[in-house]
Amino acid sequence: MSDAILDQVDANASPSLRLVGEPEVYSLSVDSDFTIGRGSENELVLDDSAVSRNHARVYWQNDGYVVIDVESANGTFVERGQKLLPASEPLPLRHGDVLRFGPFRLLFEDGSGTRMDPEHAQPWGAEIHLPTVAAGFSLFFAGFFIWALPIYLFREIGVQEKLWGLPVLGLPVLVGAGARFVAGLMTDARGPYLPGMLLLGTGTAALAVLAAFGDQEFVVYPAIAVLGVGLAAPPICLPLVSRRTAPNRRGFAMAAVSAGSIGFAFAVFAIPMLNIPMLSWQGVLGLALVPVAIAFAVFAYGARGSWTPAPRGEWRSLALSPRMRTVGLLFGITFGSVAALYSFLPGELDKATFNFSGEWPFLVVAFGALAGAAMGVVIGLLVDRIGPIRLLAYPLAIGAVLLAIVASLADNQVAAGIVFVAMLSLFDGGKSAVFKLGAQKFGETPGAGIGIITAAGALLGF
Repeated sequence: MSDAILDQVDANASPSLRLVGEPEVYSLSVDSDFTIGRGSENELVLDDSAVSRNHARVYWQNDGYVVIDVESANGTFVERGQKLLPASEPLPLRHGDVLRFGPFRLLFEDGSGTRMDPEHAQPWGAEIHLPTVAAGFSLFFAGFFIWALPIYLFREIGVQEKLWGLPVLGLPVLVGAGARFVAGLMTDARGPYLPGMLLLGTGTAALAVLAAFGDQEFVVYPAIAVLGVGLAAPPICLPLVSRRTAPNRRGFAMAAVSAGSIGFAFAVFAIPMLNIPMLSWQGVLGLALVPVAIAFAVFAYGARGSWTPAPRGEWRSLALSPRMRTVGLLFGITFGSVAALYSFLPGELDKATFNFSGEWPFLVVAFGALAGAAMGVVIGLLVDRIGPIRLLAYPLAIGAVLLAIVASLADNQVAAGIVFVAMLSLFDGGKSAVFKLGAQKFGETPGAGIGIITAAGALLGF
């Protein structure tokens, strides 16, 4: 939606800022910085918890005004048409740009002769868009659900089909890593609808093939590997939610979407209820098509809408940038740990070291997934208030301590199980802070950015 021109004004008027919906105008000077924040020392004081004490500054540079974020909790963004540009680095301002600080919107006018009306010129509402969050959650849920099925059924499949464990457990992770990168590029170029439908369609086809032809060994390996496409959900649904959510609500919205990782727990808890001795593993995979079909419908409804494509080739410069290395490392630590623990922890707990028996190895991981989803939502709420970097240090530090001591608990299964659940919840929840950080740093290519860091995280975990 393009900005509407209100009226003609004095072409010699000085550049200025004004709060959208307010009459007061703040003139800019080439000789001094204009600072914005919650603290009383700023030129413009915005008293809201979503605004940092020192949030951003606008100043003259190279024949024009620029805005830059000052390491704020929620970031500084510029609305330019349908685009929402981050100001993590100096961003040149254009006439009609709208600066976004938490819930506040500040219009920049350079005196070029037209006055702009930004009241209805942007697609980002102040509240969370529930159909969008539901679409993202359903895709996340279905993706993790179909990925988890062969992990949980491995013993059943392995005994019947004499399969080697590493391909069944590891190949989906590797396929998922490649699918994430491709899905991220497609999302930036075409929007999330097409790659999301392709992901669900591919996963559904693989489940159907396993259910129908799983007694053929040459079918089982490639079909199980293809189920790894479920892990490509993050670079599709997170940019979708990021673009449709106000910056100061993104942490919670993205955490709510990534809570769809409870699809793993659903697979673990639902399968025993199906009384597997009375139903073959192929029959279980056939029934798994039901929740995937529901996710199909929810995503198809909530993900509809227009999408402004990212500049072609923009992801290449992003991939080599320092911000990519920073966010990628943090995500590799958080999600990489989670992916590795989800895939291989059940088998390790079943060995002599911890000697968990029966279904308990899988239940420990399932409880960890549930706790991680809850922790992610809590961290998402907090990260909207204090920022991702400051918050992320706590779950990483505590998780590292737990990882260091868990080996000493081999003789105490209850204590070891609790520590593993806590460790999974911290690393899984910590990725919510990394997602928020990525949304602030990746600019017009959130799909490629999240695709790269999630692919790297999976490979590190592997």
